[in-house]
Amino acid sequence: MKRKCHEGEEVPMQNRTLEQGRAELRAARGKSHGLYWFVALFSLFTNLLMLTGPIYMLQVYDRVLGSKLQETLIALSLLVVFLYGIMGVLDFTRGRIMARVGAKFQSAMDRRVFDAVIRKSAVAPDMQTQSGLNDLETIQRFITSPILLAFFDLPWTPIFLAGIFIFHPLLGWMAVGSATLLILIALLNQFFS
Repeated sequence: MKRKCHEGEEVPMQNRTLEQGRAELRAARGKSHGLYWFVALFSLFTNLLMLTGPIYMLQVYDRVLGSKLQETLIALSLLVVFLYGIMGVLDFTRGRIMARVGAKFQSAMDRRVFDAVIRKSAVAPDMQTQSGLNDLETIQRFITSPILLAFFDLPWTPIFLAGIFIFHPLLGWMAVGSATLLILIALLNQFFS
């Protein structure tokens, strides 16, 4: 079945349906654009707070060991505990926001996918058709998983590596080598499992 387009050329109905489906997906994702910005903002602060441990150790070696003041050590330790608490709250909040994004996406697409599964099952039932709702739930679980949060943390990796190189190039190359080794082990694990 074909339909006339505005320019006079014919466009198959299947392409039009595919474009409508893509537009629906974009609209469902677009409902959460503001929430993604909040997750990015919280990721900024979470990643900055990741520097708490190294800065704490630098301060201990610089200020505490040199002066031997226990009050300074106690004050620094309390500050670090407070900052780690804030980092935990921000990380928890990021996870909750992504759970809300996943729930919004699923609720926006639930009825559409259910109707499509019912229509397809009535015409030609098969196993792929019945897995439509499971696929939607899989997408919702992916949105709420730590994997997607890792994408918000990924831009900070080069900045942290640059910081390590500033301390000492040998430390920087050790960090790059260790990261490469971890990636290879993860890929091998995925390949052999």
